[in-house]
Amino acid sequence: MKRHIEQSVRRMAALAALCGLGLTQAAEQAPERIFRNTCAYCHGKHLAPGVTVAPELRGRALSPELVTTIVRNGTPRMPAFRHADITDADLQALGHWIQASAKPAAPEVPK
Repeated sequence: MKRHIEQSVRRMAALAALCGLGLTQAAEQAPERIFRNTCAYCHGKHLAPGVTVAPELRGRALSPELVTTIVRNGTPRMPAFRHADITDADLQALGHWIQASAKPAAPEVPK
């Protein structure tokens, strides 16, 4: 029975990988993936060397509570994200990831 369950789990993981979901459900994503696919559009996209649309979040040791508050309530320049957009579990993981993240290397200046 245990072997049958292990085989089923491997098959489901393989199917999920083929669908682009990785080993987790679509709603539960790795924080790096959430940042890259959602946050980095404004908080990491460089218009010019050192210039982003919105402040860089990585490397600032922002608390998960602050990240959660801003994401859920928005700011005058940032929309709020609903529970349907990001689950509480994903938001908490994202907050911890941002808090622990290192400041990214500065982009190279074109010559």
